[in-house]
Amino acid sequence: MLSINSECICKSSSINALDIAFKQLKNGGFSHIHWCHEWDSCYFYSTYEMLHIQKILRKYNLKLCGVHSPQGIRPIIDGVDMSHSDKVNSKKDYVSFDEYTRSSGVELIKNRIDFASFFNTDILVLHLNVPYKNFKKSKEYYDHFWHQVFKSFDELKEYCQQKKVRIAIENLFDNSYESQFDVYKQLFSRYDRDFIGICYDTGHANMMNKANPFELFDLYPERIIFIHAHDNNGIDDQHKIPYTGGFNWKSFKIHYDMLEQKAQLTLELNYYKNDSEEVFIHNAFNSLLSL
Repeated sequence: MLSINSECICKSSSINALDIAFKQLKNGGFSHIHWCHEWDSCYFYSTYEMLHIQKILRKYNLKLCGVHSPQGIRPIIDGVDMSHSDKVNSKKDYVSFDEYTRSSGVELIKNRIDFASFFNTDILVLHLNVPYKNFKKSKEYYDHFWHQVFKSFDELKEYCQQKKVRIAIENLFDNSYESQFDVYKQLFSRYDRDFIGICYDTGHANMMNKANPFELFDLYPERIIFIHAHDNNGIDDQHKIPYTGGFNWKSFKIHYDMLEQKAQLTLELNYYKNDSEEVFIHNAFNSLLSL
């Protein structure tokens, strides 16, 4: 499986733009696409749109490797919940304290579960940002937040099982180091691997704990079910081609090879236009071959 994110060279989701981009990626050697379009929006895909995307994928003999789900619009800024601010609106947020907003957030995720099922891929990547500064101020707030999280995932569990899709919670640099591990502790105490695992993001790990970015491999090797592979300088979320930043890829390969159940892996890159698209795709493909 040689996979790269869908919007690496094409942010547009127009049919013509996707056709051109997927043709380039196929010609560059890739066999799979990690669907990331609209990951940061509240967009709903219709069945007709899925059918048209399927037509393009089949045209170039490409398959999907996981779907990156949106989490809705969640106003958490620097660890602070801003959902009650007049300046920021919360929309389709599956952890919202407002029930209609939370329920619509669950509906949004179900749309991406349908998308994944339609394309016969079994992984849905999802963010879970937490207002960790609010947690420190109020135990009541902390408990209510997790009550909402569990309520949403309880509703999603049966739906995922019916569609044969697992949720992979991504490690996020905008969560504090301690709060990110608490996220996994809370979820794994309630749900098994067949429902919820980890999307290990190499770049985010490099930013959160450069001294030991592989702690998740040590603590939860059986939970790592998906990999976002990209590089950075340890400070900025650059999504560069592997081996062009500061991530320790030699150690990564050792940890990855030790997993008893291999996680699916995809590149998740930004194209900075320093080179032509053809050169970028060539370099990205060669980096993937060495992982």
